[in-house]
Amino acid sequence: MAEDTGAPGRIEVGYSHLFAGVELRPDRDADEYEIEFSDGSVARGEVLEDVGGGGVLRVESYRTAAGTEIPERVWTLRAGEAGVFKLGRAL
Repeated sequence: MAEDTGAPGRIEVGYSHLFAGVELRPDRDADEYEIEFSDGSVARGEVLEDVGGGGVLRVESYRTAAGTEIPERVWTLRAGEAGVFKLGRAL
């Protein structure tokens, strides 16, 4: 990704968790992101390439404000409009 400065980018999510079909709008291109959810919980995410050459987003485990433990997941990425990640299925 072109603008990677070494510091993580930011993604704000309008939900307390991720799911297939959600669109993510990062503040800039980066390989790592701080993902902030609508309930204030935060997780780290990393964009990787899968063996087929497509992109995936690995999101570390986190706890929602309500106390739900969300395990680490790897999500396929689908093309969205410019500057947008669209999540596919979790692997």
